[in-house]
Amino acid sequence: MTPTLTPQSELDTIRAMARADHAQRLTSAYNPYPQGTDKAAAWDAGWREENDASHRLDEEIVKLPRFRVRVEIVAGEGQAARPLDLLDREDFSAFTVSQLRRDGHKSVIWESPEARARFPEEQAVGIRVTHEGDEGMFD
Repeated sequence: MTPTLTPQSELDTIRAMARADHAQRLTSAYNPYPQGTDKAAAWDAGWREENDASHRLDEEIVKLPRFRVRVEIVAGEGQAARPLDLLDREDFSAFTVSQLRRDGHKSVIWESPEARARFPEEQAVGIRVTHEGDEGMFD
């Protein structure tokens, strides 16, 4: 455990600054404080909080070209991936996602640690988002 030598109000400010640094696309390696200090730990905590928040499924969905979509947890790769669970909009905030890849012209698949944890016995678990209209997401 890192000993706290810095006042909590200053550590809170550092956490907030780290969230802003993340928003400016700075990586976690940017941490400007000496490793092993309470300030470095506060900066890292703020950066991770922002990183987690920015990769929530509900935040990522709004970035897609259209929003009329079906969202499923799937196992397997590509179009052969089989659905394990259908997600409702209320479920989205429980999932973080990364590594977006196209899955045909109507779908994308994200990696998600929460989806993998829900189905630990399955292989290649991810979240697939499929556009339900006649046209594809990438037409």
